[in-house]
Amino acid sequence: ELDSLASEVAALRGAAAARDAELAAASVKLAERDAELAALAERLRGRDAELDSCRAQLDAAARAAEAQARGAQHAEKRAAELEAMKEAAHARAESLDSRCAQQAKELGAASKGAR
Repeated sequence: ELDSLASEVAALRGAAAARDAELAAASVKLAERDAELAALAERLRGRDAELDSCRAQLDAAARAAEAQARGAQHAEKRAAELEAMKEAAHARAESLDSRCAQQAKELGAASKGAR
């Protein structure tokens, strides 16, 4: 009976050693997976930083485009104002030309009358 018990103990020790070896192999695999996950997490952090940088660049480009659009609107408004001023100046010049011509006629007639 002792031999039978010794044999069972030896079998149980062998099974325990096999389980220990399986657990050690599983621990190694888990450590490898942990390392892979850590590397992936690091890559994701890098990608997040890249995305943040891209978002910042897009925001800056949008602000620049808005400012440029406002500048273009202002330039168009100013150009319209200048065109209106130019037309008013031409109208005023034509009016002054007409008045000068009329006064020249009047002076010419008065000059003839004085002779």
